[in-house]
Amino acid sequence: MIDKVKTTDLKVGMYIDRIDASWFKHPFFLNHFLIRSEKEIKKLIDSKIESVYVDFEKSTHLSQSGDGQAKVPFGQEIDRSKALYEEARLQISQLMQDAKIGRQINSPQLYQLVNNIADSIFRNSQALLSLSRLKDYDQYLYNHSINVCILCLSIARELDLDPDEIMSLGTASLLHDIGLMKIPQHLLQESYSPTEQEVALIKRHPYYSADILREMEGITEETILAAQNHHEKYNGDGYPHGLSGKSIGTFGLIIRIADFYDHITSKWRSREAVLPFEAIKMILERSQTEFSALYAAKFVQCLGIYPIGTLVELNTHEIGVVVEINPQDVMRPRILLLTDSHCLPLKEKTLVNLIDPDQEIQQKEIIRPLNPKPLGIDPEEYVAQYRG
Repeated sequence: MIDKVKTTDLKVGMYIDRIDASWFKHPFFLNHFLIRSEKEIKKLIDSKIESVYVDFEKSTHLSQSGDGQAKVPFGQEIDRSKALYEEARLQISQLMQDAKIGRQINSPQLYQLVNNIADSIFRNSQALLSLSRLKDYDQYLYNHSINVCILCLSIARELDLDPDEIMSLGTASLLHDIGLMKIPQHLLQESYSPTEQEVALIKRHPYYSADILREMEGITEETILAAQNHHEKYNGDGYPHGLSGKSIGTFGLIIRIADFYDHITSKWRSREAVLPFEAIKMILERSQTEFSALYAAKFVQCLGIYPIGTLVELNTHEIGVVVEINPQDVMRPRILLLTDSHCLPLKEKTLVNLIDPDQEIQQKEIIRPLNPKPLGIDPEEYVAQYRG
């Protein structure tokens, strides 16, 4: 049911079907979106918009999480997120092909995709984050683009960014590598070893990404620079300009961390994928050199010390896989136990939430992450099956 609602009566979680004003008279990229924060309602009121049309069937009945952010249960969001991820993969594939042949990006379609990803992360960030762990090496570039967008918008949620900032960061992160379509494609093949000159050519892709974004309808300079600066390092050792610190820009600094994390945790050429907890450790160790310490801390708040898909051992000698992060305490996630205290496989896998007030559970704690390969365990199999 769609009904007209005064902006002063709007609530977080309502889905705006259309705004009762011209696109040029309101501060949002889209005329239809889910209200994610009180700041969005205030923007509508401050823009002198008196009413909007709300689709109550698409509106979300939200509970409040312990960190004050509205959420829906993981199990309620995961199916919707899986469909969205597949839709995103199809769209980013088409966008990349358009860029390769010089066709202009379909801006409205892209902005709607970014908005849909942001909506899902707002409802429950863990659902899309869990999907970003499921790697497909045959579609690396497409998956990488989507995963970086998911990671960046998860940080945006932590930072409580404005809607226009969310759209800007989401667009830049989703298209940060689109300039690779202007590079001879054989240079990017996993089996190919580029020469020094060819590496220099590949390193020009941030310029090409910026050029492609510059042709888009409604794009901001901040978005263009974020895509161009995603390989810059906090200490000035990056490329293409050797920028440092705040001169890289907030969004460039955020994309840099997300890009590094997803790339390093994926298999590439002859390099094996780094385990998620090792990647987190690398990011923290390189804060203030490669990465901004502020956004590195926000990144860890989103993913946890033991990210989704990490195999861990508890002080009870039980072994399990991290399947969901608790924002209230990133050191105590939800774990799917695979073995008992004698390291014998459990017939029925048991879900344990380490923030559960039960006294027996409160005594459990993670003592160390484990490398799953020597144990013959595939954590991603359990992540894919998890439904909350």
